[in-house]
Amino acid sequence: MNLLTVEIKIPKYRKIDLKILTDYSVVVFYVNDIVAFSTRMFNMKKHQWGIFSVNSDISYHDMKISI
Repeated sequence: MNLLTVEIKIPKYRKIDLKILTDYSVVVFYVNDIVAFSTRMFNMKKHQWGIFSVNSDISYHDMKISI
């Protein structure tokens, strides 16, 4: 499987505004209203998924989920 990665340079301790919109199998991630990533997630409607970071420390604050 080939994975596509895109590096986003964000200064240390800077807040990131991440918006995630889903519509059935289409998912779009907006980062600070500057960068958008889209993907397809087939058969994910009733399955769990998550957000993670590679080689960095992160913390989550003020998370809001709207359905």
